[in-house]
Amino acid sequence: MRRRVSLLLLLAAAGAVVAAAEAAPASTLAGPTRPVTVPPRDRGHAVDLPDTDPRVQRRVKGWAPEQIAVALSAAPSSAWVSWVTGDFQMGAAVEPLDPTAVASVVRYGLAADSLVRRATGDALVYSQLYPFDGLLNYTSAIIHHVRLQGLEPGTEYFYQCGDPAIPAAMSDIHAFRTMPAVGPRSYPGKIAIVGDLGLTYNTTSTVDHMVSNQPDLVLLLGDVSYANLYLTNGTGTDCYSCSFANSTPIHETYQPRWDYWGRYMEPVTSRIPMMVVEGNHEIEEQIDNKTFASYSSRFAFPSNESGSFSPFYYSFDVGGIHFIMLAAYADYSKSGEQYKWLEIDLAKVDREAECMRVAMEELLYSYAVDVVFTGHVHAYERSNRVFNYTLDPCGPVHISVGDGGNREKMATSYADEPGRCPDPLSTPDPFMGGGFCGFNFTSGPAAGSFCWDRQPDYSAYRESSFGHGILEVKNETHALWRWHRNQDLYGSVGDEIYIVREPDNLQPVQLGGGGGGRRRGGGGAGMVSLAAYSPCSTVAGVPKNKGNGAASSTHKESIMRHVVVQCATSWDTPRTSTTNGSHAEPSAVVKAGTAPLVQALKSTSNQDVSCFHFPGHNRGKASPPSLSELIGSRTFLHDLPELPELDDLFSPKGVILDAQKRAAELFGSFKTWFLVNGSTCGIQASVMATCSPGDYLIVPRNCHISVISALVLSGAVPKYIVPEYNSGWDIAGGITPSQVDKVVKELEKDRKKVGAVLVTSPTYHGICSNIQGIVNVCHLRGIPVIVDEAHGAHFRFHRNFPSSAIEQGADLAVQSTHKVLCSLTQSSMLHMAGDLVDADKVSQCLQLLQSSSPSYLLLSSLDAARAQLSENAESSFDEPVSMALETKHQLRTIPGISVLDLSSFLSDFPAIDPLRITLSASDLQLSGYEADDFLAEEHQIVSELVGTQAVTFAVNLGTRRHDVQRLVHSVKHLSEKYFSENGSSSRKENPASSPLDKFSIKLTPREAFFLKKRRVSIEDSLGEICGELICPYPPGIAVLIPGEIVTQDSLSYLMDVRDNGIAISGAADGELKSIMVCNV
Repeated sequence: MRRRVSLLLLLAAAGAVVAAAEAAPASTLAGPTRPVTVPPRDRGHAVDLPDTDPRVQRRVKGWAPEQIAVALSAAPSSAWVSWVTGDFQMGAAVEPLDPTAVASVVRYGLAADSLVRRATGDALVYSQLYPFDGLLNYTSAIIHHVRLQGLEPGTEYFYQCGDPAIPAAMSDIHAFRTMPAVGPRSYPGKIAIVGDLGLTYNTTSTVDHMVSNQPDLVLLLGDVSYANLYLTNGTGTDCYSCSFANSTPIHETYQPRWDYWGRYMEPVTSRIPMMVVEGNHEIEEQIDNKTFASYSSRFAFPSNESGSFSPFYYSFDVGGIHFIMLAAYADYSKSGEQYKWLEIDLAKVDREAECMRVAMEELLYSYAVDVVFTGHVHAYERSNRVFNYTLDPCGPVHISVGDGGNREKMATSYADEPGRCPDPLSTPDPFMGGGFCGFNFTSGPAAGSFCWDRQPDYSAYRESSFGHGILEVKNETHALWRWHRNQDLYGSVGDEIYIVREPDNLQPVQLGGGGGGRRRGGGGAGMVSLAAYSPCSTVAGVPKNKGNGAASSTHKESIMRHVVVQCATSWDTPRTSTTNGSHAEPSAVVKAGTAPLVQALKSTSNQDVSCFHFPGHNRGKASPPSLSELIGSRTFLHDLPELPELDDLFSPKGVILDAQKRAAELFGSFKTWFLVNGSTCGIQASVMATCSPGDYLIVPRNCHISVISALVLSGAVPKYIVPEYNSGWDIAGGITPSQVDKVVKELEKDRKKVGAVLVTSPTYHGICSNIQGIVNVCHLRGIPVIVDEAHGAHFRFHRNFPSSAIEQGADLAVQSTHKVLCSLTQSSMLHMAGDLVDADKVSQCLQLLQSSSPSYLLLSSLDAARAQLSENAESSFDEPVSMALETKHQLRTIPGISVLDLSSFLSDFPAIDPLRITLSASDLQLSGYEADDFLAEEHQIVSELVGTQAVTFAVNLGTRRHDVQRLVHSVKHLSEKYFSENGSSSRKENPASSPLDKFSIKLTPREAFFLKKRRVSIEDSLGEICGELICPYPPGIAVLIPGEIVTQDSLSYLMDVRDNGIAISGAADGELKSIMVCNV
C-alpha cells in the first residue's frame, strides 16, 4: 500500500554527507549570495567531561533504570523506550550479566496518575573484547528495548519503565509526545539537527542551547560518544592516530564513555525522541573483526518495522515527512542489500521518484532534494543551490553541521587555501572497488581541478563554530533553517535561510543515460531529504574518514556523469552579503522582549507636535475627566489613528507587518493577522474566505454564535455535527474524525460541495478534538479546516498543553489572545498555514469586517503580549500549570465535589486544557448557579463560566498561588456546609435534556435572517421557525438558530437558564416572554 507523504527525508551517517530538504523542489527566492567566510576564533582544545562529573556518574542503585531514551518507530502510532539496568564491568576477565534477570516493562498512559497500559520487550548485553595482553575488556549492563503500540499521534504520554516485580526497580515517571499523524501538510514543529556531539564541555553548551529551542525531534548525525579516542585503561587523546596508532595492537576504545554519554543525555532523550545514524567513531573494531557493537545494542531502531532488518539503514514517518536513514559504513552499491531495500521503501512512497542511478549527487538531484545536511566535518557551512559544483537553481543547498562539541578540535582550515588541497590519490573509496574520488569537477570555474583556489562560488557562508541547527517545515513550500552557535546568547541565530519551492518555475527534465525521468515541474508533494555521499571526501589533505578539517571545497563526491539540466528559471546577479561574517536579521526573526508596534506607538506619542487629526481628545488634552481618573491620562496619549509611522492594518508595510511576522514565527504559522474586532471577525472572515453562497460548512452544533453570523454573511449552508453530550454535567464535548468523515461522505453522495470544516477546539470547558485526525480526513479531499481556537492561544507554550491547531495541520486558526494570554479584551489573532486557503481573500474579508479605525491600543497589546511570551516561552506557564494540576487534585479530595476530566466522555478526545478547572456540586444537591452564588457571595470567588450543573474557573498567567488556595478553601467550605445540610451525597439529576441534539432546520440562517418576522408569545412559538439567534451568554452557544423549528426541549432549556439569572443574547425580548419567528 502506498502511503501519502508531503516530505521525504533520507538520512545517513556522519562521515558521509547527510541531507534534508523542504517541501516540493524549486529555487530559493532570492538566488545565490556571494561567498562569506567568518574568521575562525581561537577556541583552544575541547575537553571531555571527566568521570568524576556528577552528570555522568551512576545515580541509581540496584536494578533501577537509567540512561532512559525514547526513539520513534516506523509510524507515529508506536514508539520505543530504551533503558539500562545494572552496571557495566571492566577488566581483564568479565562475566556478562543475565539479560533475563530483569524484566523489560513500560507502564504508560495519558496522565501521570493513570498509567493504565503496559508493554513488554527484550533485553540484551554486549561485550567489547580485546584478546591482547594488558588490554581491558568490557561487558555492558542490561539494555532494554520496549515498543509501545496503539499510540495516538500528536499526544503526550506519561510512562515509567523497569521491572515492577523487583522492589525499587521502576523509574520515575517521564513524558514524551508522539509525532503528528501521517499525511500531507502535517509536520512536527521543530527538528533539531546536530552532528559529532561527543561528551565535552562544548557538548553541554550545545545541548543546553538545543533544549532551549524546544525541539520536537532530535536527529543525531553520527559520531556519538567518541569512546574510540581512549585506550581501554581510560587514557584519552584528541587524535588517536597521532598518539596511539603505532603502539597498540588494535584500535582500542573505552566503553564506559558510552554509559557516561547515556547518563548525561537522559534528561533530553527521556522526553524528546532522538534518532541516530552511525558515524566512523562508532565502528569500534574488536575481536573477530566485530564492529558497531555498542551502537547496534544501545539504540532502538525501527528496522524491522520498515523492512530493512538492519540498524544501519531504516525509515520512519513523521506527519507528512518520510525519513530514510542511509548508511555510509554499509555497502551502498547497487548490488548491496541497502540499495535493494531502498528501492522497495521508495516504492511505497506516493511521490514521483526514481532510484539511485549513477552516484549520490545524481540521486539527490533526481529526487529534487532542496537541502543537504552534512555531518563529520567539524565546521559550519551553507552553500547556495548547487549541482556538480556549479551554481544551479534546481540543485540543493548544502549545509554542514559537523561540530556539536566533539573532542577532536574544530576544523579551521579550508581546502581552497594555499597548500591545503589534498592529493586526489589519498581518497580511496571502499565501496567503489578501491577507486578514487579525484578530479571530479566536471564543469564550472574549477573544471579539471581537484580544489578551488578561493572560496567557491557555490559557498554562501562558512565559519568554524560549535552549535546545532533547527529545521522548521512551515508548510509545503517553506522551510526555515537556523544555525545556533554556542558562542551566542540563547535564542540568537548565527545563520538562517528560508528554503522555498516554486514549482511553477521549474519544468520536467530528463537525466542522461536512459531509464526513467526526473520530474521537477507541477505541484507535487514537498520533500525534505537527508542523504549520504560516499565517505571518500577529503579535508585539508586528510582523508575525510580521519575526521579532520573544515567544510567548503572539502566535500568531494564520487565520480559522476555530466547531467544536462533544463530549468525554467533564472537568477539575478549574486548579491553581496550585508554583513561581516554574520547575516542581517530578517524581520521574521523573533527577538525576546522586542515589540515594534509598542515602540512605534511610544515614539509617536512622545512627539512635540501640534495635532490636527482625530480622535477629538487630541492625545489626552481633552480626555473625559472621569475616564482619565479611572485609567490615567497617559493612556490617551497612545490612542492614536493610522498615522504613517504607525502603518496601516489593512495594507501593512511597516511596524504592523513586522509585529504580525513576529507573531507568526512565535505561534508557528505561515501568516498571522491582528484582529481588533475579536475572534468573531476572524471566524467570519475564515468562513467567508472558504465558503461561497450555497457551499456547505460542516460545523459542530455547539459552535459559537460568531459561526452563525458567518453563515448569514457568507450564505453557506450549515451541516451540523452533534457533539457528545454529558447530561450530568450539562456539557458538550468535541467532535471526532469519524463523525466528520461520515458527514463528508454523506454530502459527497448527495453531490453537495463542502466549502470547509469548522471545529471548536478547545471548547469553553477545555475539551479538545482530534484536529490532526480531522485534518487528515479533510485534506485528502482538498477541504480546508478552520479551528475556533479562541480558548487555546496558549497551547504552543508548555509541554503539558495539547498541540495547537496549526501544529496539527489546520489551515486557519482563530485565537483570542486576550483570554489566557495577556492582550487587551477584544484583541485576537488569525493564523494561517498551508495553501488550501487564499490569503489575499482572507485579507479582503477582514477589511470588510474590521473597523476602518482600528484601536492602536488593541493592536499594540497584541504585539506586547507576543513579546511578553517570547521572553520566556518555554517556562512562562510552568507555575500556572503546576497550580492548576495541584488545585484539581485537591478539589477531587473534597466530599461531594467532582472535577471534569476526559473520563466524563465516551469519545476518545485527545486532551483537556490543564488550565481549565470545571467542578460540579451536584452530589451536594446544588446546581451550578447555586454553587457559583455561594462562592461569589461568601468568598468573593469570581468564576469564568457558570452552567446548570457546573462552574468553570480559568487559570492564567495572572493567577497567583493565594488565589487557587482561596478557591480550594472556599470549595471546602461549600462542601462542609451543604454535605451535612442536605444529608445526602447522591448526585442531583439534571432534568434538562441536551439542547443540541434535537433540532430541525427549515431555512438557512441567511434565509431566515432576511425574512420578515413577527413577534409571538413564548407559549405560541412551539413549532414556528425561529427568526432570531437565542443563546445564553456566556458561553455563547446558540440554543435556537434562525431557520430552526422551535421545540419543547429548546424552550425548556432556555426557560431554566433564564430563571437562573443567565443573560440571553440575541433575543429581542431578553426576558423571553416572546420571540421573533419567520413569516413563511
